[in-house]
Amino acid sequence: MEPKVELLAPAGTWQAFETVIEAGADAVYLGGKRFNMRMHRKEFNFDNEQLRKAVDYAHERDARLYVTVNNLLSDHELVEMVDFLVFLDEISVDGVIIQDLAMLDLIRELKPSFEVHSSVMMNTSNLDSIRYLRDRGVTRVVTSREMTLEQIKAYSQTLDMEFEYFIHGDMCYAQSGQCIHSGILFGLSSNRGKCMKPCRWPFRLTGEEDFKYHLAVKDMCMFYNLREMIQSGVVCFKVEGRMRSPEYLHFLISSYRREIDRYLADPIGYENNQLAGNEMYRQRIREYSTSFAFGHPGADFIDQSGEREPRVFSTAIKEPEITTKNTAELKASLVQGLSGREFKKTASLTAAVPTFTHFEAVLKSNVERILIGGDAFRPYSPWTKKEIALAIKLGNLHGREVVFRTPSVIMEREMNDLKDFFSDFDTYYLRVMTGNIGVVEALYGADLEFSLFGDTGLNIFNTRSCKLLKQQGFRSATLSLEAGVQEVQNIGKQDLIDLEMVVQGPIRGMVSDNCLKYKRDGICKLGCNQGIVLEDESGCLHQVEMDQYCRNHVFLQNHLGLMPVLDELAHNGIASFRIEGVFYSPEELVQIIDLYDRVIRYDYDPGVVQESFEELQEVCRVPLTYGALVTKK
Repeated sequence: MEPKVELLAPAGTWQAFETVIEAGADAVYLGGKRFNMRMHRKEFNFDNEQLRKAVDYAHERDARLYVTVNNLLSDHELVEMVDFLVFLDEISVDGVIIQDLAMLDLIRELKPSFEVHSSVMMNTSNLDSIRYLRDRGVTRVVTSREMTLEQIKAYSQTLDMEFEYFIHGDMCYAQSGQCIHSGILFGLSSNRGKCMKPCRWPFRLTGEEDFKYHLAVKDMCMFYNLREMIQSGVVCFKVEGRMRSPEYLHFLISSYRREIDRYLADPIGYENNQLAGNEMYRQRIREYSTSFAFGHPGADFIDQSGEREPRVFSTAIKEPEITTKNTAELKASLVQGLSGREFKKTASLTAAVPTFTHFEAVLKSNVERILIGGDAFRPYSPWTKKEIALAIKLGNLHGREVVFRTPSVIMEREMNDLKDFFSDFDTYYLRVMTGNIGVVEALYGADLEFSLFGDTGLNIFNTRSCKLLKQQGFRSATLSLEAGVQEVQNIGKQDLIDLEMVVQGPIRGMVSDNCLKYKRDGICKLGCNQGIVLEDESGCLHQVEMDQYCRNHVFLQNHLGLMPVLDELAHNGIASFRIEGVFYSPEELVQIIDLYDRVIRYDYDPGVVQESFEELQEVCRVPLTYGALVTKK
């Protein structure tokens, strides 16, 4: 008989794999030597022969085996992925866990027999995104860590979908799949299994003298909450820890196995095992929290002391700046392989504006597309329906494309806000830019004339993802901010969909539902009207902005400034250059747009580029960087 719930254990080595099955795991998840989220150490993960043996070993003991292929993938990796998926199907793995949208398209073509589970890295945080995945072959969702058990219970009663939830282990400060801090700074992406964990650094907060671990999240522990987990409709209890020792994993899995079995055998007579709980606490790695399982955890989410941090992956470094040397190297890299390729040398400009005042100023500039809405950082207020309608009207009069941008993170409350807006907005044709797949489902269910534009949150890293968006009616796609030169060239040369690239503005490294102001002050100051600053040990200052939903957005210090390589980017197929205007005044934003426009109008003349770039540096007031285009991969 199928278990009512599945206890899912991690394994990074063969010894750990045997150990967790012996300890009572119903299923094990592990990775091959490539394409997974634990790529720091070569001795971890399984080669193909080990994978074959692991499937046989698990099945002989009535356990299931899932393989993680949950990286963002480049085009050449997707070519290799075909053979790997065929191999996994041949050895009869029970399922694969994916992150990249391209995998939905690839797996649909291959038609394997294994199940498809969406990774937590897909940031599945609302009912519509779950529907989207279900309709494209996904049978199990590893939910966003910020989703409560109450939400999952409602979803499980609505949809024919399995839900998997973390019950123990290392948690991220940022929303999964939306953290690019490590990728921008080190070229080691959290979306590609190589996170250097900048959230575990000490920072000095505005108004404080000492450095503390303000972003260091406690470990998840649901040992005392198994009843609530089972009753929520969660079918798979997931333990994090593929890099933990076999001994520690045996203790964890056997402890949870006993408690789950005790409850299932006698739900009415079940009570928490205090002695076992005490031992669980004694053997903890970090301090414990139930994270967002029962609502916002508040101050209990973070351990500021950092005393129990088991491993330091990195220390703060000065953020790289644009130099004559790295400009020359980047130009050379971008022009390699361009022989015989024909692209327009002129690209259009897009500007993202935070307020209606900014919009009015930008409307007079030479931009083709203006992005409105999105995350409203205090003291700015969210765009009203009246402002949106007026902006679209004025845009039409001035021949500008005005695009409504959804918030970067969309939980159920944000989705409900959007649906109410969509259902009541019939004034004008609506152009919508989003980084959340659930919005696609919501829009096609609305009685609304619209067109779609893909934002950075979709993590576009390969050509096949662009193909998928094109099939679903997207007019354009924005490249991931972690895309390097190779990704720019590979995706651009396919000419599948209009490609937009952010070339100017602040870089958001993380977005989190944890509020640093609330944690520091101990009380919620709803309506707080300004952000704060985190200083790292290298001296870099990171602005932290609060949006209309009280989320905290942590920015890197240096702004993107790709003006010196616009010509090369245009030759690589970038159709639109975006300027993010959120940290600039209306006057500064207009100046920046005019400088970029001048470079384009003068056909990227080197003298004009140099003069304009010098002026740009003065306007921005912070150092400029090439971001992921120059960081070593």
